[in-house]
Amino acid sequence: MITSNTALATMPGNVFLPATTTRLPRDSVVNATALVTLNKTDLTDRVGEVPPSLMHEVDRGLRRVLDL
Repeated sequence: MITSNTALATMPGNVFLPATTTRLPRDSVVNATALVTLNKTDLTDRVGEVPPSLMHEVDRGLRRVLDL
């Protein structure tokens, strides 16, 4: 889950997403402990983009939280 509660950025596995890098409306955090499943049809408009370097950090965070 992505949240704008940047205080969560310090939690293990979470990744800070700066608005300037991701084109999100505000600084945000991937909360790796709050996983949500969605149908692809529920996704409509893109609001930003996570660059590969940050996506790698998200992958590492998820692996840490899921103990993979």
